[in-house]
Amino acid sequence: MRISANHLAYTIIAFSAGAILWLTLLTVEVIEANDEFQRKIRIINDTTTKISSISNAISLSSSAANSYYTRLFSTSQKLLNNAQKKTSEEKWLRLSNLIKRAHTSLESWSQAYRSEPTSEYALRLRTQTVLQISRSLEQLQQLSTQLSSENFIYKGLLLQKVVTISGILLLLLVIVSLFYLYGFVYPLRKASKLVHTQPLTPVVTSPLLIAEIADFISAIDDSKMQLVHLSNHDLLTGLPNRKAINEHLSRALYRDTRQDQKSAVLFIDLDDFKTINDSLGHSIGDRVLQAMGERLLKTLRHNDHLARIGGDEFTVHLDNIQTTENVARISQKLIKLIAEPIDIDGHLISTRASIGIALFPDDGKTTEELLRNADAALYRAKSKGKGTYHFYTSELTRIASKKLQIEQEIKSALDEEQLELYFQPQVHMGTCELVGLEALVRWNHPERGLLTPDHFLPIASESLLIVAIGNHVLDLACRQLSQWQAENLSPPRLAINLASEQLAQENFVELVYATLAKYGIDAHCIELEITETSLLKHSNELLSDLQSLRESGIQIALDDFGTGYSSLSHLKNLPVDTLKIDRSFVSNIIHDVADATIVDAVIRLANGLGIAIVAEGVETLELAKHVYTTGCAIGQGYYYAKPMQAEQVALCIRKGKVATARCATSWV
Repeated sequence: MRISANHLAYTIIAFSAGAILWLTLLTVEVIEANDEFQRKIRIINDTTTKISSISNAISLSSSAANSYYTRLFSTSQKLLNNAQKKTSEEKWLRLSNLIKRAHTSLESWSQAYRSEPTSEYALRLRTQTVLQISRSLEQLQQLSTQLSSENFIYKGLLLQKVVTISGILLLLLVIVSLFYLYGFVYPLRKASKLVHTQPLTPVVTSPLLIAEIADFISAIDDSKMQLVHLSNHDLLTGLPNRKAINEHLSRALYRDTRQDQKSAVLFIDLDDFKTINDSLGHSIGDRVLQAMGERLLKTLRHNDHLARIGGDEFTVHLDNIQTTENVARISQKLIKLIAEPIDIDGHLISTRASIGIALFPDDGKTTEELLRNADAALYRAKSKGKGTYHFYTSELTRIASKKLQIEQEIKSALDEEQLELYFQPQVHMGTCELVGLEALVRWNHPERGLLTPDHFLPIASESLLIVAIGNHVLDLACRQLSQWQAENLSPPRLAINLASEQLAQENFVELVYATLAKYGIDAHCIELEITETSLLKHSNELLSDLQSLRESGIQIALDDFGTGYSSLSHLKNLPVDTLKIDRSFVSNIIHDVADATIVDAVIRLANGLGIAIVAEGVETLELAKHVYTTGCAIGQGYYYAKPMQAEQVALCIRKGKVATARCATSWV
């Protein structure tokens, strides 16, 4: 088939026109996407401003007059109503439930304040309202970050398409130019199979077209440079990000190895920074981070490298250090500098910092090793009380590796049914009647034997495996109750310990009901034990969930009473059926007057409120006599029975009593 050069050139021009049209459509798509992004960001900023104004108003209300509270409640309710209406219209905000809870807490606080402004109940409701407002602000911040990230990625993909199409256009331009030269300059008649019917029209000789193409290529180059910059820098502070610091360290360590130099990596974390976001709002928190970045940048040497790796964490690479004392002095200087107050819109904000230090090459010879070990050192600094620095030691790696090993073993234990339950009786000390059981988890380790909870639960709590363990224990306990009932036994109420992380599950109440239904267990057969600290962590939602469980027939016990932070005046408002006096008080009542006084007071308080009470740690006859004569009838401890397996418990259930010779009737 023979075609003319003109026809081929016109075909190429047609393809070019199509590519330009596609490029135009992509440009329109970018503009529309950017408009939609800006619209959503405006909605988020507007909602954040409204909710932040509520948070700021509440934070300033502690020393305000009564008239201030009237305006506070009225204005806040209006703002929340507007925010709730907006979230209902914009489903993507996903804030409806949070704002609804905040509105409910605000109304409850308003009512409590009008009846008794300074009551503990009103103050607690104020705290609950602040927590709900803070959670809404956190959700808005996360959503804003997510939208920015998605918009950035989307624009990057479109930019890649633009670059690809531009490359095609340039290629077509080169081809047309070659044909132009072929037709007018170098007529290679013998080598060519194309037949020239007429000279090619010089379609690309227009100076205007060439200038437009040059501008377009320049714009593409600028966009590529901007994209590269954004991918290596933090959007908030403008500092290098995690990717950039990793690349810098790789180059610097290679140079230090060749020149036999030492350097250091510092991990800096602002202590309790979340408090600033919760109390003053995320916009103030962002400005604090920007100010901290500027301070650090001005203080460090010109050859040092600073980066923000996320949240309130910064990383510093100190180049060419001579001694560890120099690193220590720089760390002290940075801690002192960060502690200086910052004036943000009239707010003098003070914060502290903890620093973890890893040295090259002593603490690591690669980027990954140094960053990991600096992070481990930071963890040690925080565990020492915060506001200080700590150098990395190999012991930290050993501890971290051991924890990781135990975490993996715990996962295997859950999969392979290595966890089992022991049961410790709760006894009426007057009659030795078996009135209750507490389920206690044990780990039947294949190599280390039977392990008590103190060997694995603390590590499980750090990795959130505690939730899986707690849910598994709930399932095992209900399964055992079902087995006893199948044997025509009527066990007393079974107490099951709950971790605070379990209570934070959104579907925890449904999980409890589903587990009871799975094994056909009546709600009155179990008691859920929680600690005082759990009430503080999840006060608003937890109280509602506990009340729901209690209304279904499940009993609620407050474990380790006296070791937490709950006010005794709150006790009357808590959905609690039983108090368990912590063993740390009971074990010392014979020799410690203070502990004896505390135990006596708690017993009288519980009896006065009509709440059942159980004394833990009853290990001797003297302890049993003391708590029983003080007014506590139920005891739990080695004096009556150690934790035992299900088969031994079955014998006790059949008898109905435990250690008959140790009841009050034998104390003669």
